[in-house]
Amino acid sequence: GQASNAPSVVLKERALARSVPGGGEADVMKIAQQNKAIGEYYGKEFPGISNISTVIDSAKKYGDDITKQVTGYQDDLTRQMSQMRTERTPYQSGETLRQSKYALANRRRPVVEKLFNEVPNVPVDITPLVEKVDDIEKFIAEHPGYRPEDIPSEAIKRVKDMIKPPAVAGGEPSPVTIPFQQLREERNNIYKMLQRTQSNLPPNDRLLQKTNELKKAFEDSLNNIALHPPEVSQKYRQASDFYKKYYLPLKQGVSREITAKNALGEYRLDAEKVPQKIFNSVTDAKQFMSTLPKSEAKQAMKDYVAGNLTGNHVVYNPQTGDINPKAYNVWLKRNGEVLKELGINQEFDDISKVATNLEVAKNARAEFDKSNLAKILGVNPENAIAHVFSGTTRKNSTVAMQDLINQIKK
Repeated sequence: GQASNAPSVVLKERALARSVPGGGEADVMKIAQQNKAIGEYYGKEFPGISNISTVIDSAKKYGDDITKQVTGYQDDLTRQMSQMRTERTPYQSGETLRQSKYALANRRRPVVEKLFNEVPNVPVDITPLVEKVDDIEKFIAEHPGYRPEDIPSEAIKRVKDMIKPPAVAGGEPSPVTIPFQQLREERNNIYKMLQRTQSNLPPNDRLLQKTNELKKAFEDSLNNIALHPPEVSQKYRQASDFYKKYYLPLKQGVSREITAKNALGEYRLDAEKVPQKIFNSVTDAKQFMSTLPKSEAKQAMKDYVAGNLTGNHVVYNPQTGDINPKAYNVWLKRNGEVLKELGINQEFDDISKVATNLEVAKNARAEFDKSNLAKILGVNPENAIAHVFSGTTRKNSTVAMQDLINQIKK
């Protein structure tokens, strides 16, 4: 006794039969013709014939809004990634970092020289130096296996020539002294000699350690100027503090390694590996950024990191410009601490937020496209509901209608 075989009518009758206690066939037939009664059962949003056009418009607006969200986030991501993209290669980034270090060193070196030149040329006790030379000579004598080119013979001879026999007073030898400025000059010359032999020795070699101890003995001897009156020692302290804070870091850690050369005068580290070394270590990133001008170092490292990111095709799709949020967040978590030390974490955090929002919007769009609500778009309003239920079975037609209602209510 149903009024029509149309899916929409069949569904209405089934639903109304369940909704009217004791409702017989005649009651169902009567109420089936009343869109108002149907609306009261399913809620005011039920898409009956009288208001289906409004529902279609709402569905279209909802789809358009999601599409705008997808487009907006995609544009934001494209803009942010375009700001990240650079034509600078890892090699160029490495060369930029090296040249930044050289430029900074060239600016600070004259200041260091000026401050140390102003220290009075008073005699300083070089006992630490004398003792260390004796120690090295004894070590070499006890370890005859070193090649002649490994032994800092030239440097040792230079130090010994610099040392004058101490005067004897009351049977006790006086400390060996040398004018401060002369000691500085000799130290610089001898460091160059030691550098040539040190480059031949393995990192943990005992003789290499001994030659480093000789360098320290020079510094200890220079520091003995602190034994002089304040008007002398204060000048030295001022020069020494500036050197340790602003110049010495350029000669230590990763800042030293990126410009270190072998005996042939070649860089030990290829230029393209310079930013990679800094990026792969939190310690190196921290030391490096505390040394170089932040603006220059940040930009060079940002260019390298951006290239590292866009070159990772698990994270970034170069064809579409899309970011895989899950893979990106794994990458971000792995490198977050280094990015923070480099001072560029904010830019990459922002990308994560946009990529995640884009993924959510795309999923919402895909869900909408598969939904019953999308089925009523582009269909004659009178046939819209029937279109939704075309091909449905008795078992799932009610589920489909309830799903449609839920989508409309969203």
